[in-house]
Amino acid sequence: MTTIAYQSVGIRFAAQLVDGVLGAVLFYVVGGFIADQAGGRTESGFELSGGPALVLILVMLVCWVAYFALLEGLWHGQTLGKRLVGIQVVRDDGQPIDLQAAMIRNIVRPIDAFGVYLVAAVLVWSSSTRQRFGDRLAHTVVIEKGS
Repeated sequence: MTTIAYQSVGIRFAAQLVDGVLGAVLFYVVGGFIADQAGGRTESGFELSGGPALVLILVMLVCWVAYFALLEGLWHGQTLGKRLVGIQVVRDDGQPIDLQAAMIRNIVRPIDAFGVYLVAAVLVWSSSTRQRFGDRLAHTVVIEKGS
């Protein structure tokens, strides 16, 4: 009988760091494009306020949720970060995650991310199956790849 290796905060944080680097690159590219259009380019990068800043925030929020939801839903429950550290998201019955569950768990990611993922960490630490809020809503768990 195989034991499911539910993954806790440390390894999930490592995966999030990798995904965060990709997010930072995207932020710089998209922010630079918006700054070019809005006249917010500076010597050190860009500076946005008002409407252009709001556009950047909304575009990044949509991209961030889409990145996690689409990759997890279509790439065996993994983002690039999860793949590199050897973890994956599955349904809580052990079956592969589908696009709907991936969307549910990631649409509430901003709630889990509150306080630099403090909400997610507390929920994972207090759950026998290591589920954050999004996992609980979507009926998913994060496990070691292949367990």
